[in-house]
Amino acid sequence: MKEEICDLLGISLKSYYNWKKSRKIISFLEEYFDNNEIQEYMLTKKMTKLELIKNYSIEELKVKLNTKHVDPVHGTEDYLIVNIRYKISNHIKKSILQDVLKKVLSENNLIDTTNDINSKDLLIKAIKNFQTSIKRSEFEDKKNDTLQFITNYLISNEVFLIIKYPEVFLEE
Repeated sequence: MKEEICDLLGISLKSYYNWKKSRKIISFLEEYFDNNEIQEYMLTKKMTKLELIKNYSIEELKVKLNTKHVDPVHGTEDYLIVNIRYKISNHIKKSILQDVLKKVLSENNLIDTTNDINSKDLLIKAIKNFQTSIKRSEFEDKKNDTLQFITNYLISNEVFLIIKYPEVFLEE
């Protein structure tokens, strides 16, 4: 990702490290975009993800994020739900995510303490602190895969939806 950010900003790798210490743009790009999105922008001067939501207000997006919406005419689900499912199907084995999240969510009442801003941090902390009597190394590998997926591919709003509606994302 460093190379993509350097290319986007027109800076050297040395400047990247200097900027990372003193400018918030680097952490912003790393937090909210992945390599593919930055590359897509560099090639097309647009990002599909942002193009799809650019005409919505924050209030409209919150409604879309917090409700399961199916278009009755076309039978298609809201883009945000489809996007999360796409990320799951392409970046982690669904069975691993199911196993870890079902265990963690059953023992942590995150829905009462989380919101669309802090949900990613709270879920990561809950997974890191989760202990089980299941074969330790096997489950630790699943935890690590899940943590890597959440950290690298999901934004807080997406994690919030998974916590709030696990049946939408984790069931077969």
